[in-house]
Amino acid sequence: MKLKFWFFAFGLISIIFLVEYDIARRTQARAVAGIRKPTGMNVPVAVTLDQTKTVLTTAPPSLDGTASFESRFKSESNEVARLQADPAVVEQRLEKMAVKLTAEDIKSLQMVMADPEQAGDDRALAIELLSRKRTPAALDALENFVLEHQTTTKSNWSRPQEFNSVLSAQAIEGIAAYPVKEIALTRLNALSKSGDESFLLDRIARSKQSLRGNVPSPDQIDDAALKKFVE
Repeated sequence: MKLKFWFFAFGLISIIFLVEYDIARRTQARAVAGIRKPTGMNVPVAVTLDQTKTVLTTAPPSLDGTASFESRFKSESNEVARLQADPAVVEQRLEKMAVKLTAEDIKSLQMVMADPEQAGDDRALAIELLSRKRTPAALDALENFVLEHQTTTKSNWSRPQEFNSVLSAQAIEGIAAYPVKEIALTRLNALSKSGDESFLLDRIARSKQSLRGNVPSPDQIDDAALKKFVE
């Protein structure tokens, strides 16, 4: 799972998703989720120069400490946000966090990512950790999150609703990253039959094609799109 878009360029990605959203809405008469920063919502934003200069002097409690999961998770979320200047350190920290997740932690993360009242950063981090855990329980949590997503349509469109669609797309990519390719494809096939949101169906289709080696992964496609946009 790449973190470049989440940690460094959410402002640029918002434009990419918005364009994709607008095209799909016009061609299929359905509001496809984009990613724009909703007013009043705490969602990931582009990093400022001041943020990238932040230097930590102390580390927060790890996820295997004695503090409550909620306090440990929030502490880790804040820590990851502060480490954006060094993506390698962020990658290492998230991998360690994911490895340490317990069964109870996974259940807690399920509640975080499904709760619209939670901060957008925290919901995205919960999905990221479950995607990196790569266990059957984590895979089930990601699949259930996508299954429970309410389809975004013209009638129910809102910025919080479109953000939920983007989180579902993130969960789909987490499912595609599962180490047993056959299981990942089975889950993606099931999701493609249970939903009708064009944006998510496209993300599922691209993930399946990538797993079969036919096309680049959605991450690689987004990476190329961002690079082209920046250039």
